[in-house]
Amino acid sequence: MKKQQKNIAGSSFIENWYERKGPDPRVGAQRAQELKDMGFHAAADLVYDFDKYGYDAYANDRDFFYMHPLNGWFTKLIDDKRFIPILFRNLHHYIPDLSIAIEKRYIRYILESGSVVQHENDLESLVEKYLEKYNALFVKPAGLSGGRGAFRITQNTPMDVLKNIHPDHAYLISNFLQNEAYSQNINPYNANTLRAYFYRHKKDGLKFFRIFHRFGTKMSQDVDNISSGGMACEINIETGKMSKATAIMQTRTHHDYHPDTKHRLTDFIIPEWENKLHQLNEILSNLFYLDFGALDVAPTPEGLKILEINSLPSRRLIQYNTPAFLDSDFKEFCTAKGYQGTSIGL
Repeated sequence: MKKQQKNIAGSSFIENWYERKGPDPRVGAQRAQELKDMGFHAAADLVYDFDKYGYDAYANDRDFFYMHPLNGWFTKLIDDKRFIPILFRNLHHYIPDLSIAIEKRYIRYILESGSVVQHENDLESLVEKYLEKYNALFVKPAGLSGGRGAFRITQNTPMDVLKNIHPDHAYLISNFLQNEAYSQNINPYNANTLRAYFYRHKKDGLKFFRIFHRFGTKMSQDVDNISSGGMACEINIETGKMSKATAIMQTRTHHDYHPDTKHRLTDFIIPEWENKLHQLNEILSNLFYLDFGALDVAPTPEGLKILEINSLPSRRLIQYNTPAFLDSDFKEFCTAKGYQGTSIGL
C-alpha cells in the first residue's frame, strides 16, 4: 500500500511531506516519531486532543498531501495570487481597488477598480505614484503562504524596501486594506481576515465547512497568520458568534480577550454577519470549478475583499476546536478524493 500511495502521489511535494515541517523542538523525538508514523507533523501534539478524540478523527498531514492537488489543473490557477483580480474582474468590488502583478520585476498588469491601466515598467515610480493615492500598499509573493515574504509600504517607508522584491519571483501589490470598524477596535495594528473553508458536498454542491476570524497582534507585524504570532476564533456559521481565540507559540493557548487591546473575543457576534455570509456565498458561487479550498477575505468598510484562495489550506486551523472527520459528509468527501487514513505506512 505504501508503494501504491507514492505512485499515485508522483511528486517531491508529497514525497517530502514530513521534511516540509520537520522535527519540532517543542515535541520530544520519540513522540515526534510516533506521530510521523501516523501521518502527523510533530506540532499536531500541541493542538489536537488525541486523548479525547483519538487519531482517526483528525485529518492527518501526510494523507492530505497525498490527495493534492484536489482541484486538478485549476490548482495552478488559484495558487498564483495574481490571477485572483483577473478571475473576479467582473466582481471587482470583491477585490482591492488596486492590483499590480509583477514577474521578475516586470509589471505584467495593473488593474484599478476592474479596469486595465496603461503603465510604464518603472516599479519605483509606480509605487510612489500609488502611495500618494492610497497612502499604504501591501506586497506579497504570488505563490507563498503563511504571510511569508509579505510587507507593507507607507509614505514613510524608504524606497530601498523594494529590494525585498526578489528579481526571480512573482508578486502582487495592492492597496493596503482598512479594517472594518469592529475589527479595527479588536486589533488596529494590522489586517484581520476571515479564513473560510469550503468543499463540494455530494448533494448541496460547494458549501462552507468552517470559518475562522484571524486577528493580528503586535507580535505578528503586518500579517495575522498564527504562524507569525496571530490568533484565530472559530465562527458559528449560522449566528456569527466567535469562539475563544487560539494562539500557538511554545504551546497552544486560549484567549477570551485580545492580548494587546483587551477587547473581548469569546462570544463576540460579528456585526452584520448575515450580510457577510451572503457575500461569502456569492464569492463561492463564482468558484464553481473548484472542489476544495479556503477563502482569505478581509472585512473592510466597503465590504469583503478577497485576498487569496488556498488550494491546500492548513489542516491544523480547520481542526483547532473539532476534528474534521467528526463531520461524516466531509469525511466521505475526503475518502472519495483518496484519503486513506493513519493506517497507511510510510
